[in-house]
Amino acid sequence: MTKTSAKARTPVADTTAGEATVPRASVNMITLKSRAVQHLLSGKGVPRPDVTIPRSQRTMGGLDIEEWRGGWKLSKFDAEAALGFRSTTLYNQACSLPVLPVTTEILIRLYDEKPEPSPWSRLSFRSLFDLMYKRYLDQFDGRDFERAKVDLQARFTVMFGRSTTRAYSWLPDNDDSSNLPQQASSYADVERILCKLTQWDDPAGVFERVASRSLQLRGVDIDELFPIPTRDRPPERGRPGRKPAPVLETTPRRRRGYAHQPYTNAPASAARAAGPAKVGRKPAAAKKKPAAEAKKAVAKRPAAAAKKVPARKAAQNASRRRTKA
Repeated sequence: MTKTSAKARTPVADTTAGEATVPRASVNMITLKSRAVQHLLSGKGVPRPDVTIPRSQRTMGGLDIEEWRGGWKLSKFDAEAALGFRSTTLYNQACSLPVLPVTTEILIRLYDEKPEPSPWSRLSFRSLFDLMYKRYLDQFDGRDFERAKVDLQARFTVMFGRSTTRAYSWLPDNDDSSNLPQQASSYADVERILCKLTQWDDPAGVFERVASRSLQLRGVDIDELFPIPTRDRPPERGRPGRKPAPVLETTPRRRRGYAHQPYTNAPASAARAAGPAKVGRKPAAAKKKPAAEAKKAVAKRPAAAAKKVPARKAAQNASRRRTKA
């Protein structure tokens, strides 16, 4: 699970408390909400559960795994297979967690409803997504269709405890549902959920109900954060990109890197050659004289004196003249 900052956790805390309603925002806001939800789904932002309360009314911790296994009289190997653990080491690590990941909790709740081993066959991401949300997507076309698809894909991946970016590999646009890596332990829990859902006639409804309940116990209202778009409430987007900063008319435009020079259209090479402007008080400009006074001053100037030539240079010139003669 990805780590999130304290700023990313703020929208979820405000929403779950019921103080404010999270507005439908741009794709960047969807990503922010997804990161905030990840912190709760991983169990890091959820307080330690009270074991005196029944499991159906609270989140589950590592101690609940052994209690669940003992209640159904399962061997350790069968429990590992039912919860999607690839090794005993991962199973033991999960038993020591204060709060279980949401996928493990979903698997326990699914097994409680149907205490049977999971079959080897499984649903694909595309088939499960179409069963859950295709009827909602068919209501839109054009730009609204793309926006509704983004919203529903974000809802779909978050219900599995993954980030919204997983939709690019789980639900590609070419309708070719990607296969999960068979040996990747990070996908074992997701794969086990897809296998377990094949035991119901309505897998989409069962997963929607169980996953929503598991998220709600962690303080995440999936219908509030990622609502299903409809005709009455179409998907909305704000203007993408950063908002431009206000520009004051009295503020001179300046070139980057030359804070003491005003902005000009001269090439950068000329500005570099000139160098930075001197800091300090500028000298006073000389006053111009009238034209008549300037002519008098030029007339009063003495004639230019003859150019003085050094004696050595004069001797050399005289010798050259004699040689030529």
